[in-house]
Amino acid sequence: MSGDEEKPKLMKPSDGEDDEDRKNRHVRYFYYFIGIAIVVAAVIAVTLYFVYRPSLPEFSIQALSIYDINVHSTSAPVNQISINTQFTIVVHNPNDRTSITHDRLVVFLTYHNHPITPPTPLLPIILREKTTVAASPVVGGGLVSVPKEVAAGLANEKSVGVMGMKVIVMGRVKYSSIPFQSRWYEIHVGCGLLVGMKKGFHGSVSILGNPICHVSI
Repeated sequence: MSGDEEKPKLMKPSDGEDDEDRKNRHVRYFYYFIGIAIVVAAVIAVTLYFVYRPSLPEFSIQALSIYDINVHSTSAPVNQISINTQFTIVVHNPNDRTSITHDRLVVFLTYHNHPITPPTPLLPIILREKTTVAASPVVGGGLVSVPKEVAAGLANEKSVGVMGMKVIVMGRVKYSSIPFQSRWYEIHVGCGLLVGMKKGFHGSVSILGNPICHVSI
C-alpha cells in the first residue's frame, strides 16, 4: 500500500443534528420550568388557603319578647295561629383576615319544623374581621296556617308556660379577603329555644338553658 494513501476521516455531526439537539434541550428546559412553576403555584395556593380559610359566621339569640300568641284551634285539619315577637340576633365574624357579607336574609319562627310566622326580611349585614353586629327584628303578626296537631301542641305548651321553638335565618353569604373573594353561598341558621312564660305574659320572656345556633352553608 502506498504511503500517500489518505486515511479515512471521522464523520462529524452535521449542523442539522446540532440544531436538533439544542431544540430538544430547550424543550426539556421549558417543561422543567413549567413543572417547577406548577409546583410553586400549588404550594402558594395551599398556603394561602390555610392562612385565609374562612370559618362560618357565629349566630346567637340574646333576648326574646313575645307580645301575643293566638291559636285559632278548630276541628278542621288546618288551623291558623298568629305570634308577635321581637328578639335580638347577634352575628359574629370569627375570622382574622376575612370579612363576611350577608345578603337577602329572612328570619322566621318554626314549631316542630312548621313555620309559625311569616318570613321577615333583614337588612344586609357586613362584618369586618373579628367584628360583631346585633339586630332586633320584629317577627310575626300575620296569620299562618298549620296542621291541627301543631296548633294543639302550641296551645298546650302556652298553657303550661314552657314552649319550644326555633329561630330560622336564611339568605346568602360571601367571603372577602386581600387575595380572594368567594362566590355567594346559601346559608341556613337554626337556633333552638326553650322559652319560659308566666300567665298573662306580655313582653320579655326567659330563654331557658344555653340555646345553640347551628350554621350550615
